[in-house]
This record gives sequence, C-alpha cells and structure tokens, in this order.
Amino acid sequence: MIVAIIGIDYDEGDPNSYRAVTVKIGEEEKRFDGGLPEHDWANALAHARKQTEHIYLSSNCDHFVNDGFRYGWTEDSNLYRLTDYEIGYYWRV
Repeated sequence: MIVAIIGIDYDEGDPNSYRAVTVKIGEEEKRFDGGLPEHDWANALAHARKQTEHIYLSSNCDHFVNDGFRYGWTEDSNLYRLTDYEIGYYWRV
C-alpha cells in the first residue's frame, strides 16, 4: 500500500516561519514552497492524490493552524486563509 504523509515545514510556535508544505511517499519527499501556505497546500494535496488514495496529515499541520489564528480547515481538508472578519470572530469567542 502506498501512503502519502503531508506536513508543514515551519518552526512550531511561529507560523511566520513557514517554509513549505511537504509530501512524503516512501523515502521520497517533495516540497511545495511557493510562499503562500494555502496554495502550497492545494498543490501538495493534488500531488498526493495523484499518487495514492491513502493520505495522512502530520500533526504539525494542525499545530500550524492552531499556532497562528490565520488559517483554518475546510470540511474536505483544504487549508484556507481566514478573513479579517473570521479572525475577529475567533478572537472574541
């Protein structure tokens, strides 16, 4: 069974240190480092889906979202940038 593991390369606790989204399949790792996490995520997920249907997310993906209050998850596991309204709403809750 071929498995893809998606991760986010950044210094935990500092979402501004974002470097890339990574996809590891076996011993091979591909980096998506275009500079915009949401675009890199979409490209990494598309790449992984072409290789296998068995895709797992590293725990640092959730850490990245929780560290910065700038990103969230859609229902189909896509990363998206929160709007200023959403950021304000989440800070008030």
